[in-house]
Amino acid sequence: MSSGRKFTNTELGMTYGLMIGAAFVSMAFALTNDPIYFSYLGLGLVLGLVIGSYLDSKEKEAH
Repeated sequence: MSSGRKFTNTELGMTYGLMIGAAFVSMAFALTNDPIYFSYLGLGLVLGLVIGSYLDSKEKEAH
């Protein structure tokens, strides 16, 4: 079911950042068997949040 709602760049950035971060963390854990890499999962989320909010602010300024 589609809600027809348009997602903001911040929401999309956080989603994609989390997915990319999870992929890297999973690979790092699989290669090293060190669970400390799971603490880095939030880095992708934060990076996506920063980029998405920056794009939202630029989009708001353009209108």
